[in-house]
Amino acid sequence: MKPAPFEFVAPTSLDETISILRIARQGGRRALLLAGGQSLLPQLKERDERAEIIVWTGKIKELSHFERAHDGWHIGASATAARLEEIGRGTPLASIGTSVGPPAVRSCATIGGGIVSASSTSDWLVRLAACSARCLLVGPQGRAMHRAIGEITVLPTDGIITEIVIPPQIDDAELYVDRVGSSRNAVPDINIALLFRRKLRRGKVAFGTSGGSFATFDLDGAQLDHIARQSASPTIVAALRLPSGDDAGLVAALLGDLVRATRDREVLP
Repeated sequence: MKPAPFEFVAPTSLDETISILRIARQGGRRALLLAGGQSLLPQLKERDERAEIIVWTGKIKELSHFERAHDGWHIGASATAARLEEIGRGTPLASIGTSVGPPAVRSCATIGGGIVSASSTSDWLVRLAACSARCLLVGPQGRAMHRAIGEITVLPTDGIITEIVIPPQIDDAELYVDRVGSSRNAVPDINIALLFRRKLRRGKVAFGTSGGSFATFDLDGAQLDHIARQSASPTIVAALRLPSGDDAGLVAALLGDLVRATRDREVLP
C-alpha cells in the first residue's frame, strides 16, 4: 500500500518549522513532523497515519547538537541512537542508545522521534525517565516549556521537541533494566529501569506497563536494602504506590532483581 498524497517540506530553522506548523493548523491542514522515520513512515505506508503536510526536521541545525555542560547533557532532538551510543560510551547514555534496536535502526532512529512515538513500555521512555531526563518543547509563538519524560502525552499542534536535557549525575551512575513480555496467560508487558548511584546509595526507578501505567520514584539506601530482602512484599507495593493488581507484584519482583544486581557488583572491603 502507498501513502496518501502529501506535501513534503524541509525547513532549515526552528522558526521556519514553527511557522509552517502554525500556518497548517490555522488552515485546517494536518501536518506531521518526520525525524528518523522509523515509526512514522510505516504508519504512513499502511495509512494508519495521514497528513497533508510532512515536515522533515533533518536540516534543522538547532536540533543536531550534542554537548556536555555544567548542568548535564544537552542532546538535540535529531540526535540518533547510534550517536548516543558512541558519545555516551561508559555512561547510561550508551545503554539508552543500544536499547533501540540493531545498528541499522540505531543509525536512523532519533531521540526526539522516539519520545513522541513511544508507548508506556518503550525502552527509550523508561530509561530516559530513570535518568531524570527532561524535554524542551517549543510551542506556538516560540514559547519554551520544560517537561519531564513521561509527562509528555500530547504535543502542541504547532510545537516541537528541540532538546533533551539529562542531569550530570548519570556520569557516576549505573543503569539496570529488565522487562517481562506478554504471554498466553495475559501477563502484562512491563519495562523497568533503575539508575543506581553507588557512592550515594540512592536510586531512581522508572517503569511502564502495557496497561498505560507509568511512574518514577526515588529510593534511598534504607529502601534499597529493604527491597533487596523483600522485593514483592505488600509493604513495598504499598510504599512505592505501585499499580494495583498483578502489575504491582511483577513490578516489585523485577525491582527486587535489579536492586540485587547492583549488590552483585559491589566490591566488599
